Amino acid sequence: MEYFSLILSFIVLVLIIFVFHIKTKLTVKSSENEKLTRTTFSLERKRIELESILQVIDDGVIITDLAGNISMVSKKALEILKTDIASLQNKPIDSIITINPPDKKILSKVETTLSLQTGETISAKVSSFPILTSGEIRGIIYSIHDITREKEFEEMKLDFVTMAAHQLRTPLTTLRSYLSVLSGSIAGKLENDEKSLLNGSVSGANQLASLVENLINITHIENRLTLQIKQVRLEDLVKDAAESLSVIGKEKKVQIKIHKPEELPSVSVDPFLINQVLSNLLVNALEHSSEGSIVEVNLKGTPSEIIVEVKDYGEGISYEA
Repeated sequence: MEYFSLILSFIVLVLIIFVFHIKTKLTVKSSENEKLTRTTFSLERKRIELESILQVIDDGVIITDLAGNISMVSKKALEILKTDIASLQNKPIDSIITINPPDKKILSKVETTLSLQTGETISAKVSSFPILTSGEIRGIIYSIHDITREKEFEEMKLDFVTMAAHQLRTPLTTLRSYLSVLSGSIAGKLENDEKSLLNGSVSGANQLASLVENLINITHIENRLTLQIKQVRLEDLVKDAAESLSVIGKEKKVQIKIHKPEELPSVSVDPFLINQVLSNLLVNALEHSSEGSIVEVNLKGTPSEIIVEVKDYGEGISYEA
């Protein structure tokens, strides 16, 4: 009987230990579940906060994993790229943005052209930054700033400056020539005050011409000069340039003579710019021609080009110079 009681007590003890063990495991598991729930809730809250921040940033933001696949896109980025989230999710970033060399993707700032799915292209500044966790790169953040309108406005300003400078060049050249002729013909007949006013006018015209030339040079450096190519007859441009300077020729008693073959082919040029070149050559020839002499313009045609020569009979440049 005592033996039976001993066995029963042992079984009860084992059952108590087993129940305690199970209860302990359940308690630990419950605690882990609660911790997991809290962690999940915290991560979800951070995700919502991150998405909220992304939606109010002025620049578009795209986040990729380390393999370069898109994992998150801001609303502004979708507006800039004119697409929807389904078209970008899990797609490689290279399908939108190409940064060369590839090893510069992690930390770079470039100005590039993006091709949209609509067939349009936009100009954008793209910056990329690594996502670091415990010192390891987990992904890349791309910031996209659309500068298309800024570029267009910049081009419009430069085009305006270019056009204005070229439009001012011809009348300024004519004005300088008239003042030069006037100064040379009546300077000896003027009083000191009158001569000072005339010299001031010549100086002012030269300064303004220099400013215009500087503006034109700037547009050339910026490579913003847009050529307006047209099919024209070069002899017509030569005649127009000569007629516009006929007053100067009459004042100096210098005649402009044009020599050309009967037939010349049409040429593809920018008429405005060619007129500027011809006017500059003719003004220079008239200014350095002696009274009563002539300025000759010779047009020569070859199968591949038309050559224009401007020749004057002035004093020329001395050998000492």
